[in-house]
Amino acid sequence: REFRHIGQFEMEFDGRKFGSLINIELANSSQLGNDAFVSPASSVQDGLAEIVLLEKPSLMQVPGIIYHLFARKIHTNRAIRILSASGGCIVSSESKHYHIDGDYRGMTDRLDFHVNAGAIRLMSGVIKI
Repeated sequence: REFRHIGQFEMEFDGRKFGSLINIELANSSQLGNDAFVSPASSVQDGLAEIVLLEKPSLMQVPGIIYHLFARKIHTNRAIRILSASGGCIVSSESKHYHIDGDYRGMTDRLDFHVNAGAIRLMSGVIKI
């Protein structure tokens, strides 16, 4: 019942708009931890970050997303779109909670990032707490 009411939002990146999203991951490596691979092709050596977009799936699609996440095949799932960039600005249609490397940072509607090969540096826009 709660799943049906998950809020969706839109975001813009590099002049392109994406809608019906429920989550965004900015990945500089392939693994989130606990053998969950959010972006199997990501590398800390290539100077790129992957922006992993999760569109709101149907309830029937959720088990497949979970399977793909742990089978290193998330990029093959229809609810997932992956963009690659060395930097840029992600703008959301509304402020969202966010965290960096597991640490909660507040809310923002804008995330600027720049990648150096082997490292990632994130800067947030206005934080609303």
